[in-house]
Amino acid sequence: MGVYKKPTAHFRSRIGGNLRLKVPNKMKFSEGGLLKTAVGKNVNSFYQVEETPASIISAKAVIVKRQLKETFLYDLPTVLGKTYSLIAI
Repeated sequence: MGVYKKPTAHFRSRIGGNLRLKVPNKMKFSEGGLLKTAVGKNVNSFYQVEETPASIISAKAVIVKRQLKETFLYDLPTVLGKTYSLIAI
């Protein structure tokens, strides 16, 4: 039987600025620092979400609500060319 390894993520910033990260696990920096929980709109101008009108749904439609797993949303300020390593808590 194999040894369980905590999920990890490694990435390098190619443009710098805010990285909004949505993951299925609570994460921290590999060095031990905590990530900042994201709140509100993403401040990175490259990743703005377009405002769209509400959907028009027929009164006859049967809507089945899906039960989604919990996710965690973080904002990470990045620097051009720097590599970041995260690990699940």
